[in-house]
Amino acid sequence: MYPNAPIHRPIYYARTVTENDPYVRWVDERLATCPELMTIRDVDKVLGIGERQVGRLLRLADPAKRLPGAKFGGSWRIAKPELRQYLLKSHNGSTAARAAHPEKDKR
Repeated sequence: MYPNAPIHRPIYYARTVTENDPYVRWVDERLATCPELMTIRDVDKVLGIGERQVGRLLRLADPAKRLPGAKFGGSWRIAKPELRQYLLKSHNGSTAARAAHPEKDKR
């Protein structure tokens, strides 16, 4: 109608993850049977994203996006509490990213 008129889009709010959230329950159920220090293979079994992708997440340059882990000898170890925190933080970050850029949200 008017070429310079602002486009009105619905407002998306970043949701906060609480302990009652279904995603939190899913993460806790997946991590319940895991050892306290996990290998890349263990994390792959939990997340189902492939061992190579887990390795890539461990070596990311951006510390905010990097999966927390330590390399002992030639193999990586990931602590279960740090993996839980990383999953919850990245889930919260993805909802915040969708809120900041609703036009890129394809849902």
